[in-house]
Amino acid sequence: MIPGDIPVAQVHLDVREDIQRGQEPFARIMTAVKALASDQALVLRVPFEPRLQGLMPFCLTVDREAPAYLPAIFGPRGFAVLSRPELLPTVLVEVLRSLVTG
Repeated sequence: MIPGDIPVAQVHLDVREDIQRGQEPFARIMTAVKALASDQALVLRVPFEPRLQGLMPFCLTVDREAPAYLPAIFGPRGFAVLSRPELLPTVLVEVLRSLVTG
C-alpha cells in the first residue's frame, strides 16, 4: 500500500462462468460497481487466456506493489516495474520499437 492510501474492503465478483455460458457480464459488473460503498473496491475475476490465442502478454507498470499481484496474472517474468515513472514515455517508445524491429 502506498502511504496515504485509504484501506479498502474488497468485494469479489467472478464473471468467468457468465462468459463461458455466452452471457454478457457488463450489467452484473455495473450493478456491483454501483453498490460499492466508498471504502470498498471491486475485485473482478474474468478469463485471461491470451496464451491460448498465441499471444505473449506483458505488463509494464509504475505500481511498486505490482510484484505482489502481477505474477498471478502475467507469470513471474511477464511484467516489469518501472522505478522512475517519469521515464514511462521513453521506455514505451523503446518497447514498441523493439516489437516492430524484432
